[in-house]
Amino acid sequence: RGRTIIFTDTKADANALAVDPKLNVDAKPLHGDISQDQRERTLQAFRNGSLRCIVATDVAARGLDIKGVDLVVQFSPPAKNFSGKADVETYVHRSGRTGRAGTKGVCITLYTTRQESIIQDIERTTKNTFRRIGAPQPKDLVRVSAEEAREQLATVHDAVLDSFKPSAAAVLKETAPEEALARALAVISGYTDKMQPRSLLSASDGFVTALYDAGTECRALSYLWNGLRRELSNDAVEAVRGMTMTADSMGCAFDLPVEFAKELEVASQQVGSRIKIADKLPPLKQQEGRPAYSGGGRGGRGGRGGRGGSRGGYRGGGR
Repeated sequence: RGRTIIFTDTKADANALAVDPKLNVDAKPLHGDISQDQRERTLQAFRNGSLRCIVATDVAARGLDIKGVDLVVQFSPPAKNFSGKADVETYVHRSGRTGRAGTKGVCITLYTTRQESIIQDIERTTKNTFRRIGAPQPKDLVRVSAEEAREQLATVHDAVLDSFKPSAAAVLKETAPEEALARALAVISGYTDKMQPRSLLSASDGFVTALYDAGTECRALSYLWNGLRRELSNDAVEAVRGMTMTADSMGCAFDLPVEFAKELEVASQQVGSRIKIADKLPPLKQQEGRPAYSGGGRGGRGGRGGRGGSRGGYRGGGR
């Protein structure tokens, strides 16, 4: 289990994120309002591995030299206060907290569609090409949580087992062993409700992302809209959101509300179908000065994720 530093722009964000139950990991904030004594205790716990995650502002993280940081997460791409342009120096400082002393590390930056131009500025200045990835799907989060819950089973002291054995025996009389254990792991992981699909494009819950392969290079989105009309019902086409052309101009990715998921599934199974439900995004066209996942044609606006637009991410390479 490695160490993670999450960077936020404000002290309020650091405080809120550190105690957010969705973070699902023990984390401590690190910013200018934290007392020196508490700061030292937090850093010592982070160094010795008893604390796996800190949520820090840039000022608090200046001068930190901690080995073994595997992951840096930037809650948003750093921008200068007045101009709104990319703060490349801050980005480099943040990402440099991982991949130190010849080791490998990963830097992930979350961003909204309105911040795409900042990402492009950082790419140009650092001469790096970042890999855009969609938000994790609920099934991915559940899979990781289930694995962590399975590992937690080994930490239970033998002395407490007798208190749970009568209830366990009662459950096994009513339920098959595998199902009973699966239900227990679901409760431990905190996933007991039916999962809603999540858009790979915008991270909006209740949307399914699909891919359309035109089979030929398309010069404009209008070609792709015409193709969708041949594959889907009028109602489904009207509901399309966030159509984005693939980088090779051979197709597109788009979102549909979950109520059209069955239609998508049926369409994708037809012989000769050019549509399939996406489990990951292909490289998409990044248009200069324009959100990467904005809508087009009759698709309306792009995803309306938190903080002013769809939220995606990229993984920096090498650091």
